[in-house]
Amino acid sequence: MNAFYFLPPFWVTTLLLTSIYTLGFRLIVGRHRGSLILYWTAGLAGFLMGQWAGDVLLPNGIVLVGDVHIVEASVSSWVLILIANRTRV
Repeated sequence: MNAFYFLPPFWVTTLLLTSIYTLGFRLIVGRHRGSLILYWTAGLAGFLMGQWAGDVLLPNGIVLVGDVHIVEASVSSWVLILIANRTRV
């Protein structure tokens, strides 16, 4: 029935936050449709990089929700979304 039942909570949180950040950025910037996939991919890559950096550099984290480093992952996600926008890949 629900696809989220089969995903671990880490992935549900990651996909949900990445989608929220991407749609929020798309709403503010409002570029063409193809950019949504690019921004989402960049946001996911940034979120995972921030999660990894949070695990390595700050094991206790600034704000942890379960295993997710919210601050570190969110900042790196936004940075990569902004880089993707600026480079217009």
